[in-house]
Amino acid sequence: MKIDHVHFYVEDARACRDWFAQTLGFQAVAAIAQSHTLTEVVRQGSIYFLLSSPFSTASPVAQFLQQHPPGVVDVAFLVQDLAKVMAQAIAQGAEVIQTEYSGLRSQVLVHPGGGRNCRLMNPPLRVRKFKSFST
Repeated sequence: MKIDHVHFYVEDARACRDWFAQTLGFQAVAAIAQSHTLTEVVRQGSIYFLLSSPFSTASPVAQFLQQHPPGVVDVAFLVQDLAKVMAQAIAQGAEVIQTEYSGLRSQVLVHPGGGRNCRLMNPPLRVRKFKSFST
């Protein structure tokens, strides 16, 4: 099991992207705008951070930020056997929040209790989604 990416909910994704790029030498990889959320993707070597901020109060990011300070919302782990790791997490008391299975990817969002969410996924984010993007 390896960490695939870390997802942050922040007030201003572009400002955070610029801070990571200018201060820590991260490279901007992608910008994904949805109707209510902007997500900037930055990387440094094999480390990927997703930085999401709300466009409107309808955004899940805005709702999160009303109750919590900006920060990590989930950590995504790359796993070889998604079903096995998910079963182990459930056996230890984790709650499955969301599942997504398609021809290109499989991922499960679990809440371990008492902490942030964990995303279990296969294949890696960088191969699946962002390899061809640049800003």
